[in-house]
Amino acid sequence: MTDSVAPEIADRIRRPIPPGLGVLPGSLPVTAFGDVSAAAVATIALNPSWLEFQSPMGSWLAGDERRLASLVSLGAHDPRDLDDYQVACVLAESNAYFRGPDPHMDQFHWLEALLRSSGAGSYASGTACHLDLVQWATKPVQRALPPGAWQALVEADRDFLRWQLHHGNVKVALVDGAFVLQGVADAKLVDRWHRGELEYGADQGSGRFRVYYAFAAGIIFLGWNMPLGGPIPAADRAALNQWVSRNLPLARPPRGRLRLESPVLLLYLSVQVRGRGYGAATAVAAVYPGDGR
Repeated sequence: MTDSVAPEIADRIRRPIPPGLGVLPGSLPVTAFGDVSAAAVATIALNPSWLEFQSPMGSWLAGDERRLASLVSLGAHDPRDLDDYQVACVLAESNAYFRGPDPHMDQFHWLEALLRSSGAGSYASGTACHLDLVQWATKPVQRALPPGAWQALVEADRDFLRWQLHHGNVKVALVDGAFVLQGVADAKLVDRWHRGELEYGADQGSGRFRVYYAFAAGIIFLGWNMPLGGPIPAADRAALNQWVSRNLPLARPPRGRLRLESPVLLLYLSVQVRGRGYGAATAVAAVYPGDGR
């Protein structure tokens, strides 16, 4: 088992907790949820929840309730002291996160629903995995961290995330929410985003859903402005599922002169919401999600 851990992953697992940035003491970095070396699709969000390690009351999960390895579960005090076998165990538990009788879908059920509905894959089948901009769990959550802490964590982890995407099997990355879209751009994972809008109709009226596209280092990046864990109407979710589904073939090599980098790929996509057809608006510009346009 120790031979299967790449040096880059072992180094990330052994990296000490940075002081003063809100990282959960006693935790270890979650390099991935699921096996990134086998998955063709990766979802990307902010960072792991501290509830992956502790109960809402703050006690460490143990026994059948434990989800991931930590310094506490390993009986260690410093990640730099972990031996090769312990490092391999940390990785093995991350790879197996979605397997077994309790696949821990409570934090991921909306993303899993999109993966299945769009035909992109599934965490449960191993065809999809989940990655984060920051591999550390923080307590408090990201939005309540001290000023400058989040950016410092993103800058420290972006090279590892880039390495994961470039050295794994991932062909499609699904980016969940405007803040994550901005983080992906800040981490230089994409040069720029091409923006479009999905227009949908429902009994309550029409609305718009912003979507983003990029192609970098052989990977299709598809993103959207509203995190799926939020209060999103069913019509929005159906429209987004269809948009992702229609863009998945772009992960295969195109024919002719069509360039994957071109924003024209977002033009005139059609979605079905409650049996009706609604057109997607054109991609009007190449923008970053936070630039105010």
